Amino acid sequence: MQAEKTITDSQPSPRRMSARRKWCFRLVAAGLPFAALAILELMLVGAGAGEDLGLVQPAAEGAAAGVFHFNPHVDRAYYGATDLSGPEARPFRLPRPAGLYRIVVVGGSTVAGFPYPPELAFPRLLEIILRAQKLDREFEVLNAGITAINSFSEADLVEQSLACQPDLIVIYTGHNEFVGPGGVGSTSGGASPGLCPALYALRRTRTFQTLAAWLRPRASDSRPLLDQLPGDLKMSLDSAKFHRAEDCFRSNLQRAVRAAGRAGVPALLTTPIANVRDQRPMQSLFRQDLTAAELAAWQESFQKGEALRSGDQFIAALEEFEKARAIDPGHALLEFRRAQCYEALEDWESARTAYRLACDLDACRFRAPGSFAGIIKECSAGASSGPVHFLDTGEVFARGVPGRIPGNESFLEHVHFTYDGNWRMAAILAEDIVQRILGRSWQADLVPPGTERDRLCGVMAQDHLTALSLILIMLERPPLGQAADVDGQIERVRSELRRHFAEVTPAERDVFADLSLEKLQSDLPGALYSRYSLSGMEAEAATLLRRAVIREPWRVEFLISLAEWEFRQGNTVEARALLDQAGRWRPDSPRAQRLRAQLADFGE
Repeated sequence: MQAEKTITDSQPSPRRMSARRKWCFRLVAAGLPFAALAILELMLVGAGAGEDLGLVQPAAEGAAAGVFHFNPHVDRAYYGATDLSGPEARPFRLPRPAGLYRIVVVGGSTVAGFPYPPELAFPRLLEIILRAQKLDREFEVLNAGITAINSFSEADLVEQSLACQPDLIVIYTGHNEFVGPGGVGSTSGGASPGLCPALYALRRTRTFQTLAAWLRPRASDSRPLLDQLPGDLKMSLDSAKFHRAEDCFRSNLQRAVRAAGRAGVPALLTTPIANVRDQRPMQSLFRQDLTAAELAAWQESFQKGEALRSGDQFIAALEEFEKARAIDPGHALLEFRRAQCYEALEDWESARTAYRLACDLDACRFRAPGSFAGIIKECSAGASSGPVHFLDTGEVFARGVPGRIPGNESFLEHVHFTYDGNWRMAAILAEDIVQRILGRSWQADLVPPGTERDRLCGVMAQDHLTALSLILIMLERPPLGQAADVDGQIERVRSELRRHFAEVTPAERDVFADLSLEKLQSDLPGALYSRYSLSGMEAEAATLLRRAVIREPWRVEFLISLAEWEFRQGNTVEARALLDQAGRWRPDSPRAQRLRAQLADFGE
């Protein structure tokens, strides 16, 4: 026994792993799945699976070195395969050229230009006005607007836009906050501002894209966005959802401001503007605890007020409306009718207050509520890093409209600007940028007047026809089609359509009427030019090309087509200048090379 004990005691005891080695082992074990995912991601990238969903990327193959553009598919990280339209895939150079002041504008469909193309949206018009100020620098305004997005996506876009080396980021947001992707009233809602950055980063990976395509191979939803995105169209002003939307809006704006501040890039926060005078509420709610007797009394007073208002008895109508308001003060249409009475009586202060309250009470949250302006101002004032500027565009914009109450003179429906409205918004931003941000004197006399403005924009009657056609479709469908007095709005749009239709020649009318709205919306100049060429309408085709080159002076196919036209007319100097312009963006175009050879044979 003693021998056994001696032998046993002499055997070496097992070595114990140190605490440091244990933690190293645990970390390696925990990191193995992530390493495997990283390897898988690299393999999928190498195999060409999925696509780059980042905002700033090199321009298409064949473009000149150092030419980049905004990725038109960046929105897939926000709302899947459905095309949200935007941002504008305009080429720009990196590194940023010396002497160039680059501005990026971030926002939703109003920034993107809907229902007009980006060439006529206020960011492009801002560039035109800034250039006309004749300052000691060149201006370039890049449009990062995407239809339907809200502050969740916009904060991400601000972060990504820093890669294009902007001198200033302008943020115009608020209208899509409730029903845009991630919004509390959206079918894809309930997103957390804190988790969204990680969610978007995940969706941009090739692994996620491949898995999503395998699990859901069906095509993207082809329904209009108005049918896809809205989930809750009855959200009261005092609901928990409404206040959560305010919190998300504030959090996302703070994130955007922090990102710009860390990069040392100034940000300009602006307030959203809406049609409050001529857009009737789309959804009015009664007080939840209203009794049947109270409801009957409310309806009686309201109907009496409506009859008196229709008979231009506005003071008596207000008395009846006040009786209804004493029963339930939260009905949006009631407040709107009060505003109309005050306007008819030229009590402008009361009218402004009532119109704004009617907009806030509209439970269909397609327009930013008044509280958002305060949140935007708060976020600009509370920024801890980097210069952040605040501009109450809503207040400044209202100074130039009748009664300081924005309506149809500036808007096509609830939030989208008319052509003139886009120009006014651009001028307001330009003046503020020149004076407060650049510290220079504003020269109002250098702002291009109407005719010169239209020439610099390259606007056509067909632009207005396309825009009005899109708006007409919206007004004829829910929820805009459910607003009170919508028939009057529809007739106004149809009247404008008839007016602009009369501005084009019969041959141009035939071409326009023969094109689908999808083609006109996606590429109006290209669609018209193709038909004019096929129809032998050479004069119309040449005029269109000149406008197209003004609108998109980087679009190589238009530059070369116009150069070919000028060459056929014997204008060799103009043809060479156009080819040189095309060469800045795509130096190896076969069409351009063939035309250069012809010009060389032709001689000076």
